[in-house]
Order: sequence, then C-alpha cells, then structure tokens
Amino acid sequence: MNSGLMEIITSTSPDWPQPKGGRPTDSPHAILILDSSFNPPTLAHLRLVTEALRRAGPLESPQFDAVLLLFSIANADKGVSADVDRRCDLMKLLSDHIVEDTTSSLPLLNVAVGVVNAARFVDKASLLQQYLGNGSYRLYFIVGADTLVRFFAPKYYEGTDMAAVLDSFFDDPVVGSVSRSGCEGSVDQGGLGGRLLCADRMSDGGPLDISALLRDDPIKRRYSERILTLGGWDDRGDGLMAMSSTEARRLLDAAGGIEVAAKQRLELILPTRILEYLEKSNKVPSES
Repeated sequence: MNSGLMEIITSTSPDWPQPKGGRPTDSPHAILILDSSFNPPTLAHLRLVTEALRRAGPLESPQFDAVLLLFSIANADKGVSADVDRRCDLMKLLSDHIVEDTTSSLPLLNVAVGVVNAARFVDKASLLQQYLGNGSYRLYFIVGADTLVRFFAPKYYEGTDMAAVLDSFFDDPVVGSVSRSGCEGSVDQGGLGGRLLCADRMSDGGPLDISALLRDDPIKRRYSERILTLGGWDDRGDGLMAMSSTEARRLLDAAGGIEVAAKQRLELILPTRILEYLEKSNKVPSES
C-alpha cells in the first residue's frame, strides 16, 4: 500500500466505480462493499456478494454500480494486520470468481480490490467518499450480526458524540460535498451515505435474529431503516452459513500442507482459485 489511507489495488475496469460502459449520471449510484480480513476468502464470502447482487432490486437501489472487496489494514480490536500482499492476491482471486458467477446476469459489473488504513466503518466510509471525490454514492457494507453489534458498541466512539458520528455515517451525502483532501467537514456538509446490509449467521442456537438485534435498544431502532437484512442467503442447504476462514486455517494448519481428507473438506469451504493458490504457496494464513 502506498502512503495514502485508501488505495484501489485493481479493478475489472479502469472506470471503477462506474459500471463497464457507464450509465446516466442522474441514476442512483451504489457500491456494494464486502469489508473482511479475507484470511482466506471462503465460499461464504462469495455467496454473500452474489446473493446481495441478485437481490439488488429491493435494496433501495435499482442496481449496484460496483463491488468493492475491502481489506482494512487497521483492526479496531486486533491492531495492524500483516501479510497485506498475500491478502490482496487472495482478494483478486475472489473478484475473479464474482465476475465469473455474475457475468450472465450482470455483464457490466465492475469489481475492485481495495485496501484502507482505518478501523471503524465511519472512517472507512469517509476515506472512500474522499477517494470517490463527488459524494454521490451510497455505500452498502455487508456485515454479519456480530459485526452489527460491534458497530453500535459505545467503546468504539469514546471521546466523540456517538449520535453525531452515527448520523454522519447513515445520512446521505450532498453531491460535491466530499473532497479528497480531508474529511473534517463531512458531517456539516452532508453524511457519508452509509448503509449496513446484515447477513444472518449461525449461533449456538441457530441463525441469529437480526430484527431482534435492531429492536433491542433505541439507538439501533433509530437507524433501522438504513440497516437492511440479507436473510436466507444460505438457503441452498449446503451449510455455507456455518463455514469460516478460521476452520479453513485450522484444516490447513492441521494438514501441515494439504492432505487428502483436509483437501476434501477445504473444497467445500474455499473457492477453487483460492484453494489452488494456497496449495501452490503451501502457506497457512496467519491469525492477524
């Protein structure tokens, strides 16, 4: 990553985030963002993106203009991540799978891989709007229920007016209000156009109830119309909801390479290109 705080590493078209071939500027602009550690990317990551794209009509926007796979070097709980280059390689392979899986239905979709040096969603949104420059985009972050809970945890807003920060994230931007030079004026000049697209996920008692999470306190209820639910994304019965990067790392580590039994399980967890990359590199992803 260069000295900046936000960088697009690669994209399927140089016009990102405009869709390939562009579309009228008076149309709503929306970017679907999967912000993850990608350590490694799994079939669940792939399904989350493709299902969100498939259901785009009901999500306040007629379509998503672009997809961004975003890796945050800084983590609010874990500090600074290592092995950025390898993580970006894996994200590029995931973007190939996304394009391949959506070519027939979304031939103009533009997918990018990006890196940001920020931990909180509001800071990531601010840096991305600065990068885009004109403040005309809504930013749809795919999150899990556990991340939704952390998003509203007061400890991440200590020393600030939490309500004002959340307002700045969820309020729509004023076109032309966000500059690339800084974000100090973003709250006064319009919001950051943030949205949360929350995917249900397994807990010990089954899928977490997203609607119950949104009802459990006044702050979440205040923004509930800007928090959308991606339910049933694992309705094909293949158990992707319960799969995780942690399990993939455990299988890779236990195999000390990739043995037959571990590979059979990994084929159910990882996209083909990801598994091939890890086989060739014979490298177990670190925990950071």
